[in-house]
Amino acid sequence: MVAFDVGRVWGVLVRRGLAQARLVGAARETLPPGALKPSPHERNLLRPAEVRDAVHAVCAQLGLAEGQRADLILPAGIARPVLFDPPAGDTTPDSLRFRLANALPYAASEAVVGTIPVPPGRVLAAAARRSVVAEYEAIVEAAGCKPRRVELAPLVAFAGLLARPLPARALDVVLGEAAVSLARWEHTGLATFRTRLRTVSRDDLAWLAAEIERAAQTDGQTSFAAVRLAGAGACALADHARANGREALLAWDLAQPPSGMEPAEIAWLGGVLR
Repeated sequence: MVAFDVGRVWGVLVRRGLAQARLVGAARETLPPGALKPSPHERNLLRPAEVRDAVHAVCAQLGLAEGQRADLILPAGIARPVLFDPPAGDTTPDSLRFRLANALPYAASEAVVGTIPVPPGRVLAAAARRSVVAEYEAIVEAAGCKPRRVELAPLVAFAGLLARPLPARALDVVLGEAAVSLARWEHTGLATFRTRLRTVSRDDLAWLAAEIERAAQTDGQTSFAAVRLAGAGACALADHARANGREALLAWDLAQPPSGMEPAEIAWLGGVLR
């Protein structure tokens, strides 16, 4: 499995057992600034040779053979997930594409739709432009692997989080390097879901803390029991929240993480290991 974000490429090997998947290998390569910039409709890989070399390096470190198939996880920022109630339970790709069409900056026919079911009967869906998906597939192929299934990091992350539902008035925060998604839980399940772009010019911790407070508001009042964090900057944000009197949890942990890996800083990790 190969996963992309603004500043790094991850490669992981996962072994699936009867009860749970297990991480058996991991590799990471840092991308130079400006090599990858997630966008829903514009070119993402601005310096493709450097991204290709990073993908090739992680595949080599994991011992993947030339032409071996790999699943891809594309970064937050190329699609905006939407939580909604499908009409009459219709979750076919065409129906979801139609529901998402008004929010897309390109023709709905160009959209590749990903979904995860959200009990009791809702859907979290996101659409990525075919040309953007093809860009990532092409760079993996240029690095010597064959792309297989393609998934979106926020959806993979929330698939893992949904397997561990939080109590009412708690928040889940999934942190990509380019975008952050915030979900509020209520007694009936997942109640709201919103995504905001991150920018390096902001005081990131203060801005994220303010977004968490805003996502927790109901009827003009801020009230939440705890916040659970996964992704880029999760550990620092948890420390910031605790210093300000909030209960903060890290979403993922491993008994023996690979060297150089902080599980909570990888948003999609719990999703691939569920």
